[in-house]
Amino acid sequence: MASDTKGKLMNIVGAGENGNEIVGSPQKTESCNIRFLGSRGKLIIHENVSLLTVNINVHDDAYIEIGSGSRYRGTLNVLTGCSVKIGKRLHCNSFLNISCAEETQVSIGDDCLISTAIIRPSDMHAIHDRTTGERINFGADVAIGNNVWLAQEAMILKGVTIGDGCAIAARAVVTKDIPAHSIAAGNPARVVRENIVWGGDFPLRRPGLGG
Repeated sequence: MASDTKGKLMNIVGAGENGNEIVGSPQKTESCNIRFLGSRGKLIIHENVSLLTVNINVHDDAYIEIGSGSRYRGTLNVLTGCSVKIGKRLHCNSFLNISCAEETQVSIGDDCLISTAIIRPSDMHAIHDRTTGERINFGADVAIGNNVWLAQEAMILKGVTIGDGCAIAARAVVTKDIPAHSIAAGNPARVVRENIVWGGDFPLRRPGLGG
């Protein structure tokens, strides 16, 4: 099925079949592809959402919710039994790639800013100890708080919780929890500054320069 939202084509496959469901519709779309690849998948789109250059794959029993006023660019690949919940007013400047497996959950709070980022609550492939046969890399949920900034090419890996008001530096690889109102940088990421507040006021000016 193809539909047109604000003059831009949106391609939808599998909605209304096998218990799959879309609730709501985006205010604006551009190169938007939504595919239901199983049964009983659900996608909820709240009011004033923009889906711009987006590929969404919804597998068996998967659940996706995109909060009001959000602007999403990128990929959502949500495998069997997984869920992604995106809060209000998410803003993606470039590209956000979320891939879920192993019945994991990803939650993103309100008023978050994304440059280019990857969120992976699962490694997508199993790794085992050669001696014991024990698997050593189970997936785990990812939770991102309110008013979090993920800078260019940040990567958020399984089991991580990022507190409210954090800024995650460019190319940081986050493998452990980050407390609220912190800057985290590096690979693996570590807290480099605490008790911060960030904002989106432009243009930025250095003190003492210009009029």
